[in-house]
Amino acid sequence: MKLELKNLTKKFDDQIAVDDLTVDINSGELIALLGPSGCGKSTILNMISGIIPVTDGKILFDGEDVTDLPSHERGIGLVFQNYALYPNMTVLENICFPLEIKKVPKAEREQKAKEIAKLVYVDEYLNRMPSQLSGGQQQRVAIARALIKKPKVLLLDEPLSNLDARLRIEMREEIRRIQQETKVTTVFVTHDQEDAMSIADQIIVMNRGVLQQMDHPQVLYDNPYNCFVADFMGNPKINKMEASISDNKLVLTDGTILKYTFDDKYNDQDVYLSFRAENVIINDDEGIPGYIERVSVLGKERIIYISVANQIIRVIDNGETKVKSLDCFIKFKNENFFVFIKDTGERIYEKKN
Repeated sequence: MKLELKNLTKKFDDQIAVDDLTVDINSGELIALLGPSGCGKSTILNMISGIIPVTDGKILFDGEDVTDLPSHERGIGLVFQNYALYPNMTVLENICFPLEIKKVPKAEREQKAKEIAKLVYVDEYLNRMPSQLSGGQQQRVAIARALIKKPKVLLLDEPLSNLDARLRIEMREEIRRIQQETKVTTVFVTHDQEDAMSIADQIIVMNRGVLQQMDHPQVLYDNPYNCFVADFMGNPKINKMEASISDNKLVLTDGTILKYTFDDKYNDQDVYLSFRAENVIINDDEGIPGYIERVSVLGKERIIYISVANQIIRVIDNGETKVKSLDCFIKFKNENFFVFIKDTGERIYEKKN
């Protein structure tokens, strides 16, 4: 089912939580709503579900306007951060509950519950109580309960935040598997970019209620529209050096002038020179001067910390880099870097000599 958000806005008194959001989500896609706390992502989810009313704009399911429909008439499945399982019901009873509300005969609903339980790998625990399950198992039960009514849209609100790191990786893979097997259109809210990048078809990046960029995960990483998106995507975090543009040249804080030229309109602007840690080449005699401060070994890779123009940058290295001394130079692989206006975050593009 295709989900469309048209000029969606939500205000709480004088505060704008979501500001004129327009996005289209294709049928069968898993979309991640990504951003820091307070960016509006859970508010968007709650408007899609009908839990909170829309201030302005429209929500369409396959072209049908559901903006004013009550939640129970929208055909959505919702999984909360805390799973919200009924503690006095068995796993089977929890999964069956949405069908019990609809007066589905007991034998039929139990048969459907067993089928869904098998899909999410909790069929061995049908007679257990929620308190007897691990966090990951409880999450699977919550997903099964949401799926049993065959929702048009599955909404997941920070479903991994209560899990430890190892289980988190396992469960995000499971969510993707389940979504692909059921083909249900899914919106997944998270503040963790690794969760979003690992399973989403596309990611909606939000900040302060405003859409920053919607794109495929790798595109967001390789081609961010602005400084916020570049900063938010990637681990380790993107290197970001303070600089300025003077006489059409990019100048670092220590006076080092880079070879790249810019339009006249950018002169006298303070900017950030941003680049990924894996896009740096260290050598002995060419590029921007630096000094190796320390090295951290992370298995097959190293992170090399280099002082450049009195700022520390990180370089990911596979151990093959050899330099004669701690004094070194850096340059960018395939000229792969970004320049952003400091005040606005706008991305600008260099003109090479």
